[in-house]
Amino acid sequence: MGRATIFLSGIVSQMPRYREVQTKNGARQVMSFNVPADHGWGDGKTATFFECEYWMPASDRGVNYITHAMGKGAKVAVVGEPYRNEWTGKDGDTRVSIRVDVRDLDIMQAAPSEEVKEQPQGGSDDVYDDDIPF
Repeated sequence: MGRATIFLSGIVSQMPRYREVQTKNGARQVMSFNVPADHGWGDGKTATFFECEYWMPASDRGVNYITHAMGKGAKVAVVGEPYRNEWTGKDGDTRVSIRVDVRDLDIMQAAPSEEVKEQPQGGSDDVYDDDIPF
């Protein structure tokens, strides 16, 4: 069997987690984050969460950009190799998740900053975009 490749595009659902891993070439940082995919509709609507792991670039410049731009709400495109992760929960039931070893990561839009997240209160000062075609 050959390796499968998956392409995901979506919005990061929570703040990424970082950990340091010792390799034969020294310490490397690994970033873990989730990209959900909705399917179904109405009461049957569910989501599958893809658990992505990305080995950070060796250059400080790349790490600085990624840690600044990634966060809850960032729009990303991911290319990687999926695999099934299975474990037994505390209740004894078998759990399954889909993990992706990320080969390529494109941050299409950085996570909103705290300033952007604060919404202005309604009133006559609301801003309208005249470029909207409808």
